[in-house]
Amino acid sequence: MNFVYNFKDILDTIKTINNIDISCQKSTKSPDEYYSFKLQKVYSSPIMVCYNKNDIEIPQGFIYPESLEQIFKFLKKTDNLSIYEQIQNFKINLSLFPPIT
Repeated sequence: MNFVYNFKDILDTIKTINNIDISCQKSTKSPDEYYSFKLQKVYSSPIMVCYNKNDIEIPQGFIYPESLEQIFKFLKKTDNLSIYEQIQNFKINLSLFPPIT
């Protein structure tokens, strides 16, 4: 896998949805965080947000393509699929980041 998705940009986009509730739970064993979204009575599955991969530090946080699928399902259930296309453009090419030294 050569790319992941910029979570900060995804989160900023999701925050534009009116009345959305966002919760974050930090992992006790790593710098990872788990985000969940709620709109009306629809909940998303927790999405793991990472900050390091293969000795590469990504300070804005990233999610894997599989997590993007969870966001897609949530947006579809809440009739907010219109922002999904925008979110898909927030790819991060891992080869552009230098390894942590």
